[in-house]
Amino acid sequence: VIIEIYDTLTAMGGDRVLFTYAELSQMLSERVPEMAIGTALKILEKEGYISKTNEKNANAYVKFLTTKEDVFSGLSKRAKKQIEALQNLFKRHKEEDLKKGMEFNLEEWTEVLGVKKDLLKRLLNNLLKDCKIEYTPPFQGTEVKILKRINPQNIAINFRELKKKADNAYKKLDLIEDYIHHPYCRQKFILDYFEEEESQECGVCDNCLNKQSPASPQKEKTPQPSKEKAAINTKLTQLETLELYQKGYTIEQIAQYRELTVGTIVNHLCFLFKKNLVKDIESLVSQVKQRKIKRAIDKLGAGKLKPLKDELGEEVSYEEIKIIVAKLGIGK
Repeated sequence: VIIEIYDTLTAMGGDRVLFTYAELSQMLSERVPEMAIGTALKILEKEGYISKTNEKNANAYVKFLTTKEDVFSGLSKRAKKQIEALQNLFKRHKEEDLKKGMEFNLEEWTEVLGVKKDLLKRLLNNLLKDCKIEYTPPFQGTEVKILKRINPQNIAINFRELKKKADNAYKKLDLIEDYIHHPYCRQKFILDYFEEEESQECGVCDNCLNKQSPASPQKEKTPQPSKEKAAINTKLTQLETLELYQKGYTIEQIAQYRELTVGTIVNHLCFLFKKNLVKDIESLVSQVKQRKIKRAIDKLGAGKLKPLKDELGEEVSYEEIKIIVAKLGIGK
């Protein structure tokens, strides 16, 4: 993208190029988001191939096509602000100069004429509509100066450094995601991130307040929905499944309690495995089946579940295969 953008800019001709991000995106072989274009331009500027000017808006242009009297005659008497702005304009500029045409800065005219920008734009558009003036609005885009002209393929960009920055950004994004899904004290998570030696659980964050007592699980009993379950639950659905799983309930019990399908609960557990929030799977898949599934994965890969199921037969379920694939951190 960086090389193609540089090639497109230099092909426009001239040392200075005016464009909008939307226009530049349409010129490229593939549609590129405006944010990516901005990043590419910053990289090219940092490497000394281009420089971006400070001006974001070019001047507007106006040329009066008729007399001063005719211009005023076309305005309604109720348009007092527009009439006042025109009077100030003719006081500042000679009628002859306005008929020759001139460039002007919209911000400066707004200040000098003592009107708001929207009113000035409306006045100019009304005069244009009545064929009293020629008017070209200010160009709102980016101006770039080409500092070096070389073969685009010879651009020297430190892509290794860019990849390093991208990897670091993804790591930060992963930490944000981990913070969201973290089932324990959020304050301690942040303090541990900054390597605070004496970090302790705060007792007041949502996870601390929702922490359940570490009672021994009773697997023989299926949990029943509480009649007081009308209160709003702020936990993510996967974390609700995690709490029940950590209490020792089976997949079927969790599904029945949460009024979800077994497949949905398995998907929750697969997500939790990938986030390393659940490690023990002995209660879900026996060691014998684990070894069989791993051998099938080594032989066929984990791209699709059906070939694995065909290889393993009726003895192993799809859910058990999905759990092992997620636990190994492979597949989709």
